[in-house]
Amino acid sequence: MKQILIIEDDIVMQFLLRNLFTDAGHAVNSIMDGKDLAEHKDLKSADLIILDMMIPHVYDSSSLIELYKDNDTPIIVVSSIDEEDGLYFCKKIEAQAFFSKPFDSGKLLNKVDFLLETHKKKAVTSN
Repeated sequence: MKQILIIEDDIVMQFLLRNLFTDAGHAVNSIMDGKDLAEHKDLKSADLIILDMMIPHVYDSSSLIELYKDNDTPIIVVSSIDEEDGLYFCKKIEAQAFFSKPFDSGKLLNKVDFLLETHKKKAVTSN
């Protein structure tokens, strides 16, 4: 069972994402606030991160960029920012995908499954 970390401040969106991924057989943890993000233990143990870059107590994208830029965990940004800014941010943190809200849940789930499988293969071949 793969571990997905959802970083999302909207309780409804977090609920929808949690249900989407648990129904698909994944374990899910979540964070709603940027205060404890850097120390959160699930950040390092997650197999994949779903990140809304507009969360409380994260005042600019540079702090998120610093936090994620050397992270080996696949990241999908799901945010209400416009696509141009979203893609720029994804490039800076080396995220694998960007989905603008509202998004197609089937496409998101397919991308998550693809990245989890791809990341698993990379981990196996790099050892």
